[in-house]
Amino acid sequence: MQIIHKIIIFLLLFNSLSGYAQQVDNQKRKPTYYKNLPVIQFLKPSIKVGEPVQLVVVWKHAPEQEVFFPDSTYNFAPFEFLSKTFFPTKTLSLSTDSVIYELTSFETDTTLSLTLPAYILNEKDTTIVWTAPAKLTVKPLLVNMPDSLVIIDNTQLQNVQNQFNYWYWAGALVAIGVVVLVLFIIFGGRIRKSYRLSRMKKQYQRFVADFDKSLLKYQEVTNTEHGLSLWKNYLEGVLDVPFTSYTSKEIADIVPDKPLNESLKNIDRAIYGNQINETTYNSLVVLKNYAQTMYETKMKEVQNV
Repeated sequence: MQIIHKIIIFLLLFNSLSGYAQQVDNQKRKPTYYKNLPVIQFLKPSIKVGEPVQLVVVWKHAPEQEVFFPDSTYNFAPFEFLSKTFFPTKTLSLSTDSVIYELTSFETDTTLSLTLPAYILNEKDTTIVWTAPAKLTVKPLLVNMPDSLVIIDNTQLQNVQNQFNYWYWAGALVAIGVVVLVLFIIFGGRIRKSYRLSRMKKQYQRFVADFDKSLLKYQEVTNTEHGLSLWKNYLEGVLDVPFTSYTSKEIADIVPDKPLNESLKNIDRAIYGNQINETTYNSLVVLKNYAQTMYETKMKEVQNV
């Protein structure tokens, strides 16, 4: 009986020690998923509209974790994806994964912010870990104008010779004025309409001629930018809207034309991001066609008045 009693005590002690050892081993093997969060940082503190910028993402994590970062299909708003460079995992006491994204933005806000997800691949699901936000500033494109202008006074008087036979010429001018007034009352409406239509036609022809010159040499950024400036100036005169002071985003807010707005974005990429290709040419053609539509619509309005 004493021998059996000693055996039972030995087994109980063995089980307790085994359970304690297993608990300690589990604590040592338990991965620390959230001890180190991924870190992101822009390599420039500020950019101009359309200028590329590099974003570095670094994550130090437990070696047994399998992690990955967003690819080109991810929505990087308010930025647009250009390219990415992945680096092989390096492991010492911790594993380090890193990637460099090349992004750009056409937003005109003063400060832009971006936070990205990183993913931990588990056996049955995926865990998402978010980075802290990275921020940069956008440099303004317009230079501040002075609040006031300096006016130079010139009070020096000039000698004026007296007119000869003043009343004679005054009477002749009055007679001519009366004739012109009568003709204007009778034919004024037709004359104004004809003159306005003729002027609109000449303005459109001059716009097309100048725009086509820029279109032929669209591969040069200066010609693409000049074509956009011609288009804004022409539409400003036709629609009486200050297009020259509007950005592409502001034009999109007042002109509900999706193909036109996409073309304006493409042209901004060509000008500010130096991304000139066949899409740039097609976008300029869309602007030209839109100007023609507005010209024809305005001509019909004037003819039906």
